[in-house]
Amino acid sequence: MRKTWARVAGAVVLAAISCAAQAQTTVEFKSITIVVGSSAGGGYDTYARVLARHIGRHIPGQPSVTVQNMPGASSLKAV
Repeated sequence: MRKTWARVAGAVVLAAISCAAQAQTTVEFKSITIVVGSSAGGGYDTYARVLARHIGRHIPGQPSVTVQNMPGASSLKAV
């Protein structure tokens, strides 16, 4: 039983070592639109605008982030 587990553990370690680590290329975004399903001035709108103000700095390409309000049908219009 111990030899079986040792072989499995050895195979896992060997597989982990043999896989070459490759860096992924980043995609740079130009613009991002956040759609809010309520009217302007509400709580969700305020949260989205605060997020939009700061999140662009943390995304590759530093895109411009805009907020679009689509009130109606209990936010189903935004979907």
